[in-house]
Amino acid sequence: MMGYLVVALCAAFSAEAAASADEPLWTRLGAEDATSGLRVSSQPDGRFTVAEIAGRACKRTNVEDGSTYIYVDVDDAFTPERELFVTAEFCNLHGIVSLEYDAGEGISAYRPAPEAYTQDGSETWRTETFTLRYAEFRNRQNGGNDFRLHADGPLAVARIELSRTPPEGFTPSYDPQAYFEERPPVQTPKGMAVIQQWQVHEPVSENQLADSAYEAARQGGITSLQSYVGWAQLEPRQGETDFSCYDPVVARIERHGLKWLPFLITAPYIATPEWFREEHGVDSVCLEHGESIAIQSIWNPELRDGVRRFLEVFRSHYKAEVIEALNLGISGNWGESIMAAGGGFGMKDAHTHLGWWCGDVHARADLRRWAEERYETIEALNEAWDTSYATFSAIEPFIPFEAPSRRAAVDLFAWYTESMTDYAEHWIRITRELYPDTPIYLCTGGNGQPELGADFAAQARMAARYGAGIRITNQSDDAPGNFAVTRMVSSSARLYGSYYTTEPGGANTPKGIACRVFDAVSGGAVGVYFKTLIDPPDRLSATAVQLAENMHLLQPNTPELTVAALMPNSSLVLDRETLNRIMERTQVLRDALDFEFIDENMINDGLLTRFRALVVLAGDTVERPTLEAIGRWVEDGGVILLPQECAPLRDVENAPAAWWPLNEANPAAAPHGSGHVIALPGEWPAWRDPMARTLLDSGPELPWGEALAEPIDGVFDHVLATRCGDKVYYYNNTDDPIEKRTPLGDAITVGPRSIVRVHMPR
Repeated sequence: MMGYLVVALCAAFSAEAAASADEPLWTRLGAEDATSGLRVSSQPDGRFTVAEIAGRACKRTNVEDGSTYIYVDVDDAFTPERELFVTAEFCNLHGIVSLEYDAGEGISAYRPAPEAYTQDGSETWRTETFTLRYAEFRNRQNGGNDFRLHADGPLAVARIELSRTPPEGFTPSYDPQAYFEERPPVQTPKGMAVIQQWQVHEPVSENQLADSAYEAARQGGITSLQSYVGWAQLEPRQGETDFSCYDPVVARIERHGLKWLPFLITAPYIATPEWFREEHGVDSVCLEHGESIAIQSIWNPELRDGVRRFLEVFRSHYKAEVIEALNLGISGNWGESIMAAGGGFGMKDAHTHLGWWCGDVHARADLRRWAEERYETIEALNEAWDTSYATFSAIEPFIPFEAPSRRAAVDLFAWYTESMTDYAEHWIRITRELYPDTPIYLCTGGNGQPELGADFAAQARMAARYGAGIRITNQSDDAPGNFAVTRMVSSSARLYGSYYTTEPGGANTPKGIACRVFDAVSGGAVGVYFKTLIDPPDRLSATAVQLAENMHLLQPNTPELTVAALMPNSSLVLDRETLNRIMERTQVLRDALDFEFIDENMINDGLLTRFRALVVLAGDTVERPTLEAIGRWVEDGGVILLPQECAPLRDVENAPAAWWPLNEANPAAAPHGSGHVIALPGEWPAWRDPMARTLLDSGPELPWGEALAEPIDGVFDHVLATRCGDKVYYYNNTDDPIEKRTPLGDAITVGPRSIVRVHMPR
């Protein structure tokens, strides 16, 4: 009989006896854990506190400091089998609960179980089960653990049980191996790349070099396999190159008609050669604590020559024919074009956090250079910044949220992001010289937090000049959340004539695959990157099953939207909460309509003229040229909608927009030239529905006649809609079927976490 492994959070468990080879392992969590074969431990991304909720002792994740996991170590004497399971007890708080486990050989220590469960906020205790296949439990997760429970909100766990038989009443998910044996190879839509993570800075196992592994990739519709390619791996000793880490993989890829996607990385510790660090290295330094991290400072003057050397070494050996695209990993903990934040290979005990990483000597000198170029005299800078520096050499970097003035904060933010974009351009320029016709992605991440230094629109604009694109690495299993964090990248990439691909921030569960397909189509992505389509060493996973079921929907798309939401760059650094409010309100508004993001770069470049309406979700400050450009656009017929808290828009020096005609005594629509300024009274969420109605209503009594936004949805019902040519996709973001009526009057049922596509000509 097939063996099973069960990990459970249960309402009722068997008697707590000592574990044996056939009995469950378990741990009961509280002030003092009771354990038999399982042990929970705190980790940097998995800190917790002891709590009592609804009468039960438990451990609750510290979400306020970024902890979203509870890590579990399995007794090393336990021997896993082919198909295993998990059952458990957690409290219904908020967010989706999932499980990731060590799947052994090569690919992933964080293989997602196919099940995921949505908490309903009722604070009741519930029992759910997770299926594990081909688990190996080699202690490769953070802290030497074997699996972890995760929630994208708070997670409170009372007990975890691990056994060899599934709980009564639980039906395991469908076996992916049987699914693919019964079907022809999956056909990937033309113009779309499907990328699978394959190799991380070290040689792969023999199993990953077996022909069956690459044939499995072809069977599942995968177009390319990604390797993390570090400079340290190619030139471990100065002047001595070594390609043995990657050559065997590239040879198999060519043999099986696949493509390779190298992730070229230099700055993080694991990818920078030790000899370079010793002779020329400059670690990044945070302003908050004055401590360093083993990630090269982007202001290190020696690093740029190092980048060229690395890319030329790579180009000398690897030709363009086998490469689908080149992904550039220029900075950050993992290789994104962002500053240090958290995590990273070989950086478990490093001083790392979201912060302002511009404290090294070269960053300080560059800020002074930038300030002098901008202001020319110290008197002009002091007047603008409200400071009293004697000379430019006296200027030191400061945390913008603690700046001496609004102008000083916005200026430091501008220098910080311009520095990252300029360094990224250095990478892209050299790469394009070496590979004239190969697609290039600049890997970026986060959701626009000022501390990360990534100006998404500036990066996309720069990349477009070289025929390059963006890889955005922040998706999850939640559709409105994906829209909020990816849309700034997708909007700017498409509107500047670039392109982009998506990547999850962690490992997706199968439950989230339709959601990711929907996000890629609605944003116009040209590729999707996965970490879990293959179960080691050569089996397609439950995630691959869900992708196969949705692959026909993964069509290239060019959205044509008429409404944009303002991303006020200046406000992001003047008010810590602006971005959080925008993200929250974006997710809510996206339920009823599709829209773009547009930031100050894009408005100053004239891209606002492509839209009929501009909505302001949070933030009240932009630079004066942006303010004036918005005013001209309204005069020419645009419609701007501002909530009361954001009105009037003003510039960095605090001067209000000259075109703002309203006051508290007149909170209504007012004409301005050929356009209109609309004030939305009250506090969020009171103006949610009026904003949606204003954008979606039409009729001769309205000054603009036709609806400002295409009315393919318009209902706040957790079903999102997007247009792809003459088809409209509806995605249900809940675990229950939802009945819906399309604008054509057709009744449809959208299944849980799934897509329905309907024919709907414009």
